[in-house]
Amino acid sequence: VLFFSYLILGENLGPGGFIGSLLVLAAVLVGSFGRKNITNQHAFSKDDVQGIIAGIFSILFLAIGIVIIKGVLEETNVFWATLVRVVAGSISLLLIVICHPNRRQYVKELKFSRAWLTAFPASLCGNYFALIFWVAGMKYTTASQAAILNQMSSIFIFILAAVFLKEKITVNKTIAICLAVTGALLTIFT
Repeated sequence: VLFFSYLILGENLGPGGFIGSLLVLAAVLVGSFGRKNITNQHAFSKDDVQGIIAGIFSILFLAIGIVIIKGVLEETNVFWATLVRVVAGSISLLLIVICHPNRRQYVKELKFSRAWLTAFPASLCGNYFALIFWVAGMKYTTASQAAILNQMSSIFIFILAAVFLKEKITVNKTIAICLAVTGALLTIFT
């Protein structure tokens, strides 16, 4: 988002915003240390590589998409813009399921179960409400500042995991939280 907002919108962060963005990025990296993840394996499988490539492209298109609509967002209602994004995404997913060779299996998984009592409210909060605030951030501030502040979500996961899942806040996570908060404050107030 920083790159595309500079390229397309001509936004410039300034020294405080640049340092803040580096601190938030460092926080995400420091918070990741010590976790068992794909990088601890000796070799990547074909599926791993395909997943990493798909993830990179998804973030790339997400970033360019939000920067491209920044001008429209400034004249559009946040709820309307979010609804359009959610409906477009839902239609795309529906078309993929309809055309997928394993569509019967996917449709079976949509059968109501007790898991829906947790999954539905969580997906509503985690998707629609989060998307409303994300789009609002992009509308009411520069794309560069919003992009940096949105990376704080990774840090909030540490805190929420400690509160709700009773996960330990490690030294790495504590350092990450301090770096991220400092970076966010620099981004906001400089």
